[in-house]
Amino acid sequence: MPQGNPKKIRSLARVLTISAGPAIASLIFGALATGKILWLPALIGVALIACLSTWQMMSENKIRATTDLLKKRAEEAERELERAAVFDAGIQPVTQWYGKIHQGDENYEMLRRQILDKLTETAGELVCPDALCAFYRLDTDQEELVLEAPSGNPGALPRTYSKNDGNGGSYMLFLATSGQGGFKFVEDIDRAHFDGADRVRLVNGYRTALFLPVTAGPTPQGLIVIQARKTGDIPAPLPGEILDGNYRKFYAIASLASLPRVRNQTNGQLPRQAGDNSARQGEPVILPHNE
Repeated sequence: MPQGNPKKIRSLARVLTISAGPAIASLIFGALATGKILWLPALIGVALIACLSTWQMMSENKIRATTDLLKKRAEEAERELERAAVFDAGIQPVTQWYGKIHQGDENYEMLRRQILDKLTETAGELVCPDALCAFYRLDTDQEELVLEAPSGNPGALPRTYSKNDGNGGSYMLFLATSGQGGFKFVEDIDRAHFDGADRVRLVNGYRTALFLPVTAGPTPQGLIVIQARKTGDIPAPLPGEILDGNYRKFYAIASLASLPRVRNQTNGQLPRQAGDNSARQGEPVILPHNE
């Protein structure tokens, strides 16, 4: 029986009870007064009272539905404000560390580690307190994903993903290297259908997940994996809005996590991204000219 039917049955029983009560009373008093059972007035009374009761019931249900909807929207708005505060608090130190890297700070590896740790911590906090989040670095041969920046319960996370590891590694590598961009959202692992030969394996007790490829320009760098215990903890993307408010935050985190493992500029600056024609320190600035 569908979940809504018991409520409908109870509401119908209530209408019938309210309607039948006065009708029975009118029949009894009519019979005592006239010695006859007056069916027509009783039936008219039942019909009128049934109509009024039904109208009242429908009005109450409408008010209740509107109240529930407003309450749900208020809770969602409050949650969005909480996520915005978490995101701002997490990104602020990251931007400061990025500034130090661009200024040529010698502690590049330490700053990179701090950035990755803070980003995965923030991504997990955007979901729920007990979420698992980790950045997996793609090795140079693109054959293995190595756990580099875990958040939550690091001991529960696989240390690596690789082809034929029996733990969904082939599909994880596909997500990190396919070059299709975007993200992979799994609402419920028990009902998920993937298009790869292997299937994603989540940590025991975790049912929903979000996979964010990390790239530096066209070059894949790794994969951010977020897992939660309850379906609904990870916000689902809004239909037709690929970059809704929540996913702008997740994309920003994935973009900021694209630091190369080794700084390969002597002047301390980061590698130039594809399409970046700005001059580096010491390079001549070439101004456009008209033919």
